[in-house]
Amino acid sequence: MLRRTIAALALALCQAALAQPAGGNPDPKHALEGEALVKALRAGGYTLYFRHAERDRTGVPGPRMLCLVGSGKAQARSIGESMKALGIPIGEALASPMCRTMETAEGIAGRAPTPEESIRDPKAGNLEGDFTKIGRLMAAPPAAGTNRIVVGHFNAWDVLFGAPVLQEAEGAVLKPEGGKLFVVARLRAEDWKALANPANRPPIEQRTSLPDPDLKLSGGALADALKAGGFTIFFRHSITDHSQKDRPPFVAKDCATQRNLSAEGREAARKIGEVFKTLKLPVTEVLSSPYCRTMQTARLITGEAREDDAVRGRAPVAGGRADYSRLEALLATPVKTGLRVIVSHGNGLMDTAGLPEPEEGEATVIRAVEGGGWIIVARLKIDDWAALVAAPNPAPNPNAKP
Repeated sequence: MLRRTIAALALALCQAALAQPAGGNPDPKHALEGEALVKALRAGGYTLYFRHAERDRTGVPGPRMLCLVGSGKAQARSIGESMKALGIPIGEALASPMCRTMETAEGIAGRAPTPEESIRDPKAGNLEGDFTKIGRLMAAPPAAGTNRIVVGHFNAWDVLFGAPVLQEAEGAVLKPEGGKLFVVARLRAEDWKALANPANRPPIEQRTSLPDPDLKLSGGALADALKAGGFTIFFRHSITDHSQKDRPPFVAKDCATQRNLSAEGREAARKIGEVFKTLKLPVTEVLSSPYCRTMQTARLITGEAREDDAVRGRAPVAGGRADYSRLEALLATPVKTGLRVIVSHGNGLMDTAGLPEPEEGEATVIRAVEGGGWIIVARLKIDDWAALVAAPNPAPNPNAKP
């Protein structure tokens, strides 16, 4: 009896500590949605509490009843794939040790979660429904630059936050702040999918391809980062002769039917290449749109180029947007060693990231996010490269070839 009384008192104190006026609904002062929500999650710092996905309800005794059905597994995978496509970094992943919660967490995080007894369903052992430990854990800030995934049952949510109850596969984005948890958003599996659907993005005019102010690199810090590798450098081809026009049908090697680099453009690309050599940037992969102006730019900068259809320019399809899904997938693929250089066209960056359109010869430095997606850390115009050589305290490049 005393044990139950102490547990009840501890829970009441936990509820009071975590309480927010909105209960289980998004707090008006912290609520986010759409692109604002995605941007916040990309920066990390949130706890995402999910109720397990759809479970087996056949009534058959034993562990099968506690696991996900096929549609539940698909829900969890869909959430995980959407988060990856959005570039949302997942760090710690915790789950109640029940089969249905462990399977849900693995589907979302893409790896086996850590079992956490404090989230267990009261009917399966947590008899007092004492969720004080998990409440404190969720209120602690996650590791820097990541989001914490917690998968449990409806009762933990009900006890800690109250109505409305979480449905199966529904998740809540929680902001730990001052020892409290604020509900920022609630999303079902289909809501995550809608966020990740390129067709549902805001117009280009409402998006930006400028570096994130909190993650921007410049000067010596940028030079050192590039020397260390792990980035994609996306170039728009160098300066072209606009008196020339692209004339259909397109034939990759027939430069006479294309707009080509001007003498100024060739010289600009060569100068960027000299900076690459001076800094000994560790280029390990060079991909180019098959146009003559992109292939020539790539070769003048790096000395090599490989045609890749994924990075070529695209014409708009039905609905008014070009399909750059393959390019986006490439940008979201981590560069394990060295640097990946892509030479393409301005519309590729605009359609995937937003305005402003890069100038001819301008480079965008991109870092893939662990768990999927990518962020922009720098943009460099042609004349900006020379400043990197003169940046203060340049560090030696550990990846440079002797």
